[in-house]
Amino acid sequence: MENRLTLKDIADTVCATTGLDIRIKRKQNQDYFARMIYFKIARTNTFESLHRIGAEVNRDHATVMHGLKKFDVDIKLGQNSKLYNYVLRELDLDVKETISIKEEVETTNLELLQLSVLRALKELNYTQLSEFNETRLKPYLKSIKTRNYITYNPEPIGALLR
Repeated sequence: MENRLTLKDIADTVCATTGLDIRIKRKQNQDYFARMIYFKIARTNTFESLHRIGAEVNRDHATVMHGLKKFDVDIKLGQNSKLYNYVLRELDLDVKETISIKEEVETTNLELLQLSVLRALKELNYTQLSEFNETRLKPYLKSIKTRNYITYNPEPIGALLR
């Protein structure tokens, strides 16, 4: 028999993960973000109507629709994606890799910079390119190898929305 998620299971998991009660009538930002995550997971992983999804957390269908639209915008802006993925893991669902607008812009800028450099290099003759390689490129690549980079990988501990 297939183990299907219920609205109650999803709401309980969001409450437990965030440390917030999304069923009470309160209009604080952290409650709203947690409810948006509940709306999204409920909509994509159950066959329940918007009315029933909202009823589980004492909201109407219009609030669910607005929350789903707002969720998509927030994810694109890079907000709440860590919490969303954390709740998905708690429910044993596939974690969604999301790319924010900032990451898309950085990728596009990198591609434009690479094209610009390639165009400039194509303009050089053999002697100029050889000189560039020996005096600029090789020393730069050598200096990159000797740099020490500090990486920071925070681990989520407890509720993420406090």
